[in-house]
Order: sequence, then C-alpha cells, then structure tokens
Amino acid sequence: MKPKTPHPTANPQPEGTLTIESSEAADLLTRTQIWETLAPFLTKECTLSEAAETLGIKLSTLSYRIGKLVRLGLLQVVREEARPGRAIKYYRSSASRFFVPFRLTSNVSLEALLETLYAPIQALALRELARNIMALSEEFDIPEIGLNLYPSSEGRAGVGGTIGPKTQDSLAFLELAKDPRMPAVFSTMGTLRLDRDAAKELQHELLQLFQRYLTREQGQKPGYLLQLGLIPLSGER
Repeated sequence: MKPKTPHPTANPQPEGTLTIESSEAADLLTRTQIWETLAPFLTKECTLSEAAETLGIKLSTLSYRIGKLVRLGLLQVVREEARPGRAIKYYRSSASRFFVPFRLTSNVSLEALLETLYAPIQALALRELARNIMALSEEFDIPEIGLNLYPSSEGRAGVGGTIGPKTQDSLAFLELAKDPRMPAVFSTMGTLRLDRDAAKELQHELLQLFQRYLTREQGQKPGYLLQLGLIPLSGER
C-alpha cells in the first residue's frame, strides 16, 4: 500500500534544509526527546526495530513518537520490504536539517527557548564535573570539598566551589588541575572587566583556540565536553 502523503508542515530549502511552518511541528522539535528520536533517521533510512535498538528504548515507545513525526511530515516511509505478513517499513527524515522559527514555538521568550536548548548539555556538564571531582578527591587525597562564601570585589557575596576550609577562593582547584598527574578537567566562570576592544580580542582568541583543537580530534570516545561563552552583561542581576 502506498504511504499516505504527510500533512504539509515544512517548506524545503536548498542543501536539505526544511523550514518548519506549523506551530505543532515547531513545538515538537523543541523537545530533547524528539531530537534523540530523529537522530537515527537523519543520515540514513532505518526500520523502527533498528532505531529502537540504537536508542535503547522500547519499540512501542518509539512507534508512538514516530507516528507524530510522520503525521507532521518530519519523517517519511522511503521504502517497504515485502515479507509474509506485514511489510517492513524503512523510514528517513524529510531532510537532514530542520529550521524551527522561534515565532512558531510556544516559548514565551527567547530565554525560555535557550533554556530548553542548553538544559541537557548543562545537566551533562554538572553530572560529569561532579563525578570527576569526587573521583579526584579520593585518588589525590584532596581536602574536604564544599562551598566558599566570601565578600566579592563588587560588594556582593561571592560563592564558589573549593577544596578545603583554608582555601580563599575557587582558583585553588584550577591550580591543582595544572598538576601533570591530574586528568584534563576543570570548570570556571567569572566576570571580566574589559572594554569592547579587549573583549573582542578575547573572543577572537577563544574561537581560534576552539577551532585549533577541533581540527586535532582523534576520534577518542567518550571525549571531553568543552563549553565556551563570552556574554556582555547588562548590569542587572
């Protein structure tokens, strides 16, 4: 039986990009669960059984999500393999890339949408950072781990992670990270008092550094999570 034509919710653009045109499809594609569901189908055709095994989820769970994607035209049946009983369907995403206009989503603000996008990677970063710090505290006999509350130069209360009650600031762990015996792990955040020219210079250097190491990727897994950001502050807190 010929597959039904999906509901038109997207508009094809060059280079395999689909621009979403319905609010329902836009909201669906802002869900991390759906990103994971689409992943096996973005570069190749795949059966539901193959995709379920790749994703490590139940076939019934995947079938429910796939039904929505097919109905909205985001996924399609590209071929069917005949066999006794029901034919095996092979699915493929309607494009290798999707553009979701913010105006079509139900997010009340761009901040809310960004929170949706960043939440999974932030959760992963915090989980892996905590795991590494606890492992290091045992292996290298690091003093007690805790929070350091102190007066900041801005007249506010500064709070940071620290590795002992006698440590004056959170930079102690960064210094410890330089030890050649330590694995390559650290995380820090702070406010820099820079004029625009200096900030642009830093931005350029960070981008160059990232691109330099990106080209040195050696296929090691699971690899390292790198977060870079330089954001002008409005002065409001």
